[in-house]
Amino acid sequence: MNIDAGIRLDSFELIAYGLDDNIDLALPALLLAADEYPNLDANRYLAELDRLADLALTQEICIAADECDAARRLALFLGGQCGFTGNVRNYYDPKNSFLNDVLDRRVGIPITLSLVLIEVGRRLGLPMVGNLCAQLRRRSNNTCG
Repeated sequence: MNIDAGIRLDSFELIAYGLDDNIDLALPALLLAADEYPNLDANRYLAELDRLADLALTQEICIAADECDAARRLALFLGGQCGFTGNVRNYYDPKNSFLNDVLDRRVGIPITLSLVLIEVGRRLGLPMVGNLCAQLRRRSNNTCG
């Protein structure tokens, strides 16, 4: 991001005050992470969420009986084929709370894993809500890289 803290705070406030059903939660999460990682390339991580959504489309995630089934299939896809999982060894590791680290490591805590699920689902047109806390199950077939 390479922007000073004042600009990051202003950007975050603009996003927060514009809350609606269509807010991109990834951007404010990355703005918060930029405090710890001043050289964070937010576009790289937004593109990764886009890539995960594109990959989910190839798995026919959205071809489901209803929206709940599609969300369930997406959670299984992210936890199975993409390898996202909870950090059971070190729950309090700060990296579990930064979206960029969660996307890089595929490890997080329920709220950041839910953020990944919500943002990928939103990119697929699924109506996702911010209080969703999904359990992502780990599977052996990792096709997400």
